[in-house]
Amino acid sequence: MELKRWLLGQGHVRGVFTQAEHAEKMAYFVADMRSKGVESALLPSADVVVRACLDAIPVGLDRVAMLDDRRDLRQRVPPGKSNGQCCPMAPGQRPG
Repeated sequence: MELKRWLLGQGHVRGVFTQAEHAEKMAYFVADMRSKGVESALLPSADVVVRACLDAIPVGLDRVAMLDDRRDLRQRVPPGKSNGQCCPMAPGQRPG
């Protein structure tokens, strides 16, 4: 487990993985380890994993919806483009 975590980190540091690829691989790794009962103290916290996924989303501040934004939010994503998930859902978790 420690070796795989180190390898994922090295892959990112050395430029083998993009920021998004690293975030996704780390999220799947953590989800897999937690499902196998690995002690949480040995893994990155959920906050760290989610933050890495959010940081990997390439969006400028001009495209981010704010609470007081009155524009039509459906126009935020160009037609034909989807907002792919960066991070996997936990086992048994449903979207929504």
